[in-house]
This record gives sequence, C-alpha cells and structure tokens, in this order.
Amino acid sequence: MIKEIVRVKRVRDGKLDVEIKRKEICSGCRAREFCYGAGSEIVMEKGNLNISVGDELEIGLKESRSLITSFAAFFLPALLFTLTVFFLRTEEEIISFAAGVIILFLYYLAFKFILKRGHHQFKAEVLRKI
Repeated sequence: MIKEIVRVKRVRDGKLDVEIKRKEICSGCRAREFCYGAGSEIVMEKGNLNISVGDELEIGLKESRSLITSFAAFFLPALLFTLTVFFLRTEEEIISFAAGVIILFLYYLAFKFILKRGHHQFKAEVLRKI
C-alpha cells in the first residue's frame, strides 16, 4: 500500500480537504507540479474517524489501483495515438496527426466519465489519525 501523511485543511459533509505534505525529495523533481507529492490538496471521504481541521492523517492507496490508473492515464493513450497515426498514414501527415489528437480527446472524455462513475475505486482511504 502506498502511504502518505496529510494535514486536514477543511471538513465538510462527510468529506475532507487535505494537503499532502511536501517531501524533501519533491523539491528537486521536475514533475512535482503534476503529482500529489508536491504539496497539493485533494478531497477524500471522511470515514468513521472523528477528524477536525489541523489533524494529521495517514492515508493509503493500494498499489494495484495506482498501477491500473497509471496504465490507463499514460500507456493506453500513447499506444492509441501511435496506432492511430500509424494506421491512418496518408500523404497528408496532418490528417493522421489530427485523427490521433481526436482519438486522444475521446479517450480522455471516456476516462474522465469512468473515473467519475467509479471514483471510489481510485480514491485514497484514511488509515489512521496521527
């Protein structure tokens, strides 16, 4: 299980707004703006614990969920784009490229819809109050 320490910023309607603490290793990472390890805030379910603003929590996400999400968010779109451009080779390369971009757009719309419908499957859960 991937674990992180977070601080509760706001509690509302069974949900928590939490800030993931920035780690020292994150300061040198070029991808820090795109990941949750960069001091970003997320919204998650409160669970059964008595939690208030300022509390520190340990949250966790199963590795299998993280791998599936990474595969769907990065590998599949790259594969779809590459295959689209490859199979739609024409004299006008811009047409193949445009088709690849359209396929990516449609893929990410579907991906967003799937995440909204099954959002509980990809969310971190509160493990304990620190």
